[in-house]
Amino acid sequence: MVNQGSSRSGKTYSILQLLIIVKANEEKDAVFTIVRKTMPSLKASAMRDFFEILKNEELYDEKFHNKTENTYMLNGNLFEFVSLDQPQKKRGAKRTYLFINEANELSL
Repeated sequence: MVNQGSSRSGKTYSILQLLIIVKANEEKDAVFTIVRKTMPSLKASAMRDFFEILKNEELYDEKFHNKTENTYMLNGNLFEFVSLDQPQKKRGAKRTYLFINEANELSL
């Protein structure tokens, strides 16, 4: 699925809401990989929105947040945040869902 729109139109936020509120409640043992080209841009956008949604929905619990590994466990599902500045690091990794935030930043 491709979600298109202008800057600050809510694309990232709405996709994350779908993953957190719907998919993470339907699934168990799923791996949700959320990527962007660099970790600084990922932290400033999708990660910030992700944790804002968790807190707004009263789903955030610090004991499930691994800040070193940039992961969060929610309802038995793993959410991992990965930069693709070195894409060979993640080739072949098993995941259930892949959300590429700002895919236009990446080369094929």
